[in-house]
Amino acid sequence: MDLSKERCEYLHDALKSLFEERWVLFLPFSWYLLRLPFGPFQRRKRAGDVFNEFKCEILRHIRSLREAGTLPRNSLAESILAFSDLPGVTEKEVLGEIGVFFLAGMDTTAHTLAFAVYALAANREVQKRAQESVDKMHQLPSEESGGGSGVIIPPYVEAVLKESMRRYPTASSGSFRRVNMKEGYNLTDDIHLPYGWWVEVNIYAIHNSTAVWGADATEFKPERFLPQTSNETGKSSVEKEQDPLDSSESYEQSQGGKKDSSVINRLSSQAAYAGMGHASDELAFLPFSFGMRNCIGMNLALMELKLGLVMLVSRFEFELADPEMLDDSKAIETHFTTRPKNGLPVRVKRREK
Repeated sequence: MDLSKERCEYLHDALKSLFEERWVLFLPFSWYLLRLPFGPFQRRKRAGDVFNEFKCEILRHIRSLREAGTLPRNSLAESILAFSDLPGVTEKEVLGEIGVFFLAGMDTTAHTLAFAVYALAANREVQKRAQESVDKMHQLPSEESGGGSGVIIPPYVEAVLKESMRRYPTASSGSFRRVNMKEGYNLTDDIHLPYGWWVEVNIYAIHNSTAVWGADATEFKPERFLPQTSNETGKSSVEKEQDPLDSSESYEQSQGGKKDSSVINRLSSQAAYAGMGHASDELAFLPFSFGMRNCIGMNLALMELKLGLVMLVSRFEFELADPEMLDDSKAIETHFTTRPKNGLPVRVKRREK
């Protein structure tokens, strides 16, 4: 496969256009509009064609590896081919899965880690405390030390990761949903959504809302995700945060035995991964969204992010290369995802222990 710098930049521009022009897909007769010789429609179609060809190239490549006997065992590529071999599975469905893995499994995770490094570089005291907490570990985590999101890292480093996902949620908006009830839907007593309307949850706005997180919502404060401690007793005044791998039954018990629908029970431990972060609402923190269609790759992403952040913090120091990058409006942009506007240049120095 051609993964030269020029090819990657070409793909990056196509994917950027794919997200920026996504509104075209929600117009009536969008399939017809994409044939029209107008700017946004042509850009969206051209970007889609580029990405589709890239997915086809990935599938051809992994099939060639299998034929040559060099396909890694127990790999994602092997799972994709196993799926493609199932009866009734079409080529279009396989390419769709490849697209999901590429966009959701790589792009957003890479940007989340980049934003965490950016936050550490911009907040040197936070970085110093994170390094001190990692230095106290007897052994750095590895892929063999635990599976899924059960990898153990220092609480403060995990708080840094959560705060980074709060301030810069790479999935900056939830999936679009269409109101399918003929009578519409009453969201509140004052808000009625008519039939046929498209609805989207602005996760970026929720995560940075002063009404939800307080007056310091735009400040980077990992302490939000650390248990509050009483000065008198020294005991935590916040219940232990629920791990996403805990069973829904144990979560119910922690909620006083309260039972909800089976769907909510199944998802409650996932939503409670980060706790409320001392916010005013239990659904104020949604880095992986919520509901039946929340992020299917959450556990894999958490494992990658935890291991990656601990390794980086333990080995390197970071500082911003450009002081102007402290201004979020110059550093980031939000469309369907939150991503660096023009990269996040930082100076990296190996730590001397």
